[in-house]
Amino acid sequence: MRIEATQRIPAPRRAVYGYLVDPDTWIYWMAGIIDISRSEHTTWTQPGDRIAVGYRLLGRRIEAQVELDEIQPAQYVKLHATTPVGTVAEEWFLSDAGETSTSLRTVYETDEPTNFFGKIIDRTVIPRAIERDFKATMGNLEQIFAMGIPD
Repeated sequence: MRIEATQRIPAPRRAVYGYLVDPDTWIYWMAGIIDISRSEHTTWTQPGDRIAVGYRLLGRRIEAQVELDEIQPAQYVKLHATTPVGTVAEEWFLSDAGETSTSLRTVYETDEPTNFFGKIIDRTVIPRAIERDFKATMGNLEQIFAMGIPD
C-alpha cells in the first residue's frame, strides 16, 4: 500500500524542517504516537539513528522503532518504523512554495499484514488504520502551522 499527500505550510522551509525532525514534537502531530522513549543521549540527526515510540494501532499499544535512513537538511527525510505487524516507510519532501511557505509532500508505504497479535485479520484492516492516521497527521500539521510554529 502506498499513500501520499502534498500540503502547503505557511512557514519557511527550514523552520518546518526543524519542527518535523525534532522527535520531541512528534507526539503533537503524528497521529497514533502516544509516547517517545528518549534519553538525553539519543539523537536523530544521521542515518542509523533510532528512537523507540509507543503507537496506538486498532486500540492496542505497540512498540515501534523509528530509524532514520536518509536525510538532506531542509529538503528530504527518509525513515522507517518497524512494528510487530510490519514496517512502514516514510519519505518527507520539502520545497519552497514562495518566500514564506513550504510544500511538504509525504509518502507512506507498507505491506498489508494479515496477522495482528496472533489473530488472522482482513489484509485491508491495518492499511486502512494507517491511512486514517496519515490523514489525521496531515490535518494536525495543517492546524499547528496555521497557528504558527510552536516554541
